[in-house]
Amino acid sequence: MHERCCGRSSLPCTQHLWDLAILRYRHAGSTVTIVLITGRLLTAANVGDSAAVLDTGCSLLELTDSHRIQDHVKEKARLLAAGCNLAQLGFHLQGPARPKEPGVGPLRIWPGGLCVSRSIGDSDAGPEIVPLPHVKQV
Repeated sequence: MHERCCGRSSLPCTQHLWDLAILRYRHAGSTVTIVLITGRLLTAANVGDSAAVLDTGCSLLELTDSHRIQDHVKEKARLLAAGCNLAQLGFHLQGPARPKEPGVGPLRIWPGGLCVSRSIGDSDAGPEIVPLPHVKQV
């Protein structure tokens, strides 16, 4: 598949791979990280909480941005503004914690119980869970 991308610039190639993943796995869900090196240009794109780190020999450079709802202020604000129900898992382990009930684990979006605001697929969790990647080039 990547052979078709070799003559293209890295961003259109990344978009092509993204589009294929979305079409094939839209009912299931996953996080994904793609790293493409073209000459001296490195392009990293991610959705969800999968990560990539570049070891330069002198330091570590984080190439991805985690979309975990609990840790990402902007993503959490986006979901709340859209009217999403955000809560931890309830102690009953059958859905969200009830109001004023302490929950278990990370903050999640309900229905669905995903702890990430972006993923490939997971269409059952609602339209607020988007497959738009964070892209970084170095």
